[in-house]
Amino acid sequence: MYKVVLTKQAAKYYDKVSVDIAKLVDFALLDIEKNPRNNPRIKALQGLHKGLHRYRVKHLRIVYCIDDDLMQVLVVLILPRGEVYKNL
Repeated sequence: MYKVVLTKQAAKYYDKVSVDIAKLVDFALLDIEKNPRNNPRIKALQGLHKGLHRYRVKHLRIVYCIDDDLMQVLVVLILPRGEVYKNL
């Protein structure tokens, strides 16, 4: 099982979302913790963002990178779909 760590920017957005959305994000983070690569909601990003993955939660995207050596997932961003790729 992987350890999920949020960057300061991801944690800041997480703290601002409503309780309902926070529950969905919590579920997503538990899902990522179990298996960060294989899920219909997960997609490996390509091009300039190669090495990153995204997890789709309603209108939000959770963007993260995986460190297999440390068994750690670093959540880089949690933002709405329209904003997330502009901020990478």
